[in-house]
This record gives sequence, structure tokens and C-alpha cells, in this order.
Amino acid sequence: MIQSGARRLKNKNKNVRHSETNTDRKRSGRPIATTESEDTFLRVNSLRDRRLTGQQLQAQLNSGCRRVAAGKPLLRSQNKTKRLAWAMKQHHWTTEDWKKLHACIIR
Repeated sequence: MIQSGARRLKNKNKNVRHSETNTDRKRSGRPIATTESEDTFLRVNSLRDRRLTGQQLQAQLNSGCRRVAAGKPLLRSQNKTKRLAWAMKQHHWTTEDWKKLHACIIR
């Protein structure tokens, strides 16, 4: 049911009198099932392709393919130093030495 402007204002004033603020009071009912980011995703995709059905949008939302991977942090200077030290230690290794290491790791 669509409320008229006057009725909506009357209800808003009633809320103000009871709670002393002009914000809506908490209501009973079914809790919100989607987050703000999911709402944004649904809104953007439905506007992008208006022919998508609700089921198709839900499938896209649940597929998990929509998330962008977070950027990995770059190497810290300590790690760079340790890696360089390790590489300098092994720079004279032969192919056979590397094969032995590879065999140890795989076992």
C-alpha cells in the first residue's frame, strides 16, 4: 500500500513523539539478507543488463566470481635481504645440486 505524503508525515511525527528523534524505530520482521556491497552489486548488474531475471542475478551473486582479489603486500626489505643472502649463498650450485633440492622438497 502506498502511503500519501500527509499520512507518511503523520506517522513520522508519531515516531518523533515516542522516541524524541526523527529516525525510524527498529521494526520487527524479516532481517536484511544482503550486505550493502551485495545490494550495490545487484543494482549495478541489473542496470547494466536490464533483461536479467532475479534468478540470474542471484546466480551471479552466489557464484563468487564477482569479487576482486585483494592486492598482496609487497616484500618487506627484511625479506628482500634474506632472499638475496640465500641466493648469493647458492649462486655457485650446479644443476645436479638443484635437482637434489627439488627431490628433497617433493618427498
